[in-house]
Amino acid sequence: MWQDGTVEKNIRSNDLLPVHHVDNNEFCPGDFVLDKRAQGPQDVGVYGVVQSVDHIGRTCSVKWFKPKANGTEIEMLGCEEDISVYDIADHPDFHFRITDIVIRIGNVEEGRTLPKDNEVM
Repeated sequence: MWQDGTVEKNIRSNDLLPVHHVDNNEFCPGDFVLDKRAQGPQDVGVYGVVQSVDHIGRTCSVKWFKPKANGTEIEMLGCEEDISVYDIADHPDFHFRITDIVIRIGNVEEGRTLPKDNEVM
């Protein structure tokens, strides 16, 4: 999936070029973000999910969400919005970059052993 949200399949890896300059204002579809323009208690808990990016125009298309009062569901706020990459920031709880390495440590959760990938509980 490219930044603009389009998907291509069967591309040879040696036909691709590496990204050398990824800054704090580069986003990709699926990134969780916060609105830096947001102010006030009504904005608590609101987060966005990047849908597509215009790298040259430095804008993102973002869908905004807010958890419902019951704490188990979310609601979409308005519709998809085009916003400047300078008006959004990485969500502090879900901050990963395309160049980050993520390591899963252990196979234990709260004293119980988790099943291996090929096991069913």
